[in-house]
Amino acid sequence: MRHSLTRLASFHREWRVQPSPTGWHRLHPHHHDAFFLGLRSCIHIPVIRAQLPPDARSAVGYGRLISNNNETNTTMTTPFKTSEVARLISDRVDALAHRKTQNEIAAEAGFANANFISILKSGKSKLPLDRVPSLAKALEVDPAYLMRIALEQAVGVTAAKAITEIFGTPITANEKAWLDELRDASGNSDPRITARGRSTLRGIFGK
Repeated sequence: MRHSLTRLASFHREWRVQPSPTGWHRLHPHHHDAFFLGLRSCIHIPVIRAQLPPDARSAVGYGRLISNNNETNTTMTTPFKTSEVARLISDRVDALAHRKTQNEIAAEAGFANANFISILKSGKSKLPLDRVPSLAKALEVDPAYLMRIALEQAVGVTAAKAITEIFGTPITANEKAWLDELRDASGNSDPRITARGRSTLRGIFGK
């Protein structure tokens, strides 16, 4: 039985290796592994033990697999950590810290759980789209801008682009001011963007 289970374990990429005082090594599957759950329910054992050959132990380095698995778990628990929404919320909470606490921001946004702001900052959860107006007000940012990046977070950049192509891109108050100035400067002639115009505009922002 031990030999057959060890062979099954060797074909699965999610096994983690941990050293044991007895010289045996305990192989733990990833907690989402449906295969292991089915196997455990059939044979009623919590783990599978297997002796690793010396060359395998040296390749693994007694912890490399565990380290890699921890990095994967971190990514899975904070899938939106690098999103624009998480970055914006973190920046605005810091910028408003001298006037109101994070708990006060959460209350203004209508979040029953005050810790939800921390959850959004860490990237553990998406920002619900129906909370964009109230959170934008609490963070003192333009709701159109927050809606745009929240939409990208909610459905992905490609899908968000398709939606905005059909329904139009949300325009912030600042962007509208630029648009009004462009219309006035061009005499409402609907000018096409030229290479020179693009270069001039990008130069304003140091691009």
